[in-house]
Amino acid sequence: MTTADPTELAKQNIALMRHHFDVINAWDFAAAREMFHPDITIELPWTIEPFPKIISGIENVMAFMESVPQFAEAENLHDISIHAFADDPNELYAEFKSDMKLVSGREYKNDYLARATVKDGKLIRFIEWPDPIRLLVAMGGSINLPTDFGAHIVHSAND
Repeated sequence: MTTADPTELAKQNIALMRHHFDVINAWDFAAAREMFHPDITIELPWTIEPFPKIISGIENVMAFMESVPQFAEAENLHDISIHAFADDPNELYAEFKSDMKLVSGREYKNDYLARATVKDGKLIRFIEWPDPIRLLVAMGGSINLPTDFGAHIVHSAND
């Protein structure tokens, strides 16, 4: 059995993840289905309601993805940087931004970190960490901090 060259495998997997972002921006759900492993899991650990924290299995992931246009007119993911782990080219890390217009008419911009795992040339795991406060505000929510918090958080040596 021939072992794949780790550098070539990393390039292939980075191209797969870049294709993932292109597919999301185009909302090409047929292409998404093709690049996802049947056992795909999407994790959104920092998300807020109504979004699920974990979606498992190709049918559930596709149902979720196909529902996103009910929330946003377009995702407009950009400034994408993707890297493969040096010790495992099937593990990927990405940073990217979004510039969305929600169906409510509100704007939603965020910065993201993501990790993906590739198995058999397909994405099997995708974890995404956006700033949930930006999402909450874009959805019309707010955060009200108590005025009597009492702590003095130092921002520099001069504070």
